[in-house]
Amino acid sequence: MSSGQDNTVTAEETPGKVEDEAYILFASRILKGLGRRAGRNLSTLNALDTLGRELAELLTEAVHTLRSGDEPASWADIGFALGITRQAAQQRFGGEGSRRPGGQPGDLR
Repeated sequence: MSSGQDNTVTAEETPGKVEDEAYILFASRILKGLGRRAGRNLSTLNALDTLGRELAELLTEAVHTLRSGDEPASWADIGFALGITRQAAQQRFGGEGSRRPGGQPGDLR
């Protein structure tokens, strides 16, 4: 690649990835701003707490979605993405509906 070419990654080159990263950064800025406001207003503190619980539910839903489907993610992959061990991911998000289709109790896939 010559030095005159643009090295910018476009959405067409990595479908969904660029948009996801930008969206996450945007949401993070909003939540940080809300956190700063919560230190000045009790009603905002309550809203921040509610959002935290909703975010935890969304994370659990996302993990269960990743564990289902034709090519489900492994507990090791989920743990790696979250910076925790496979066992920690399974303990945190396991339970009903957490096994891969056809998996048996105790199946460590």
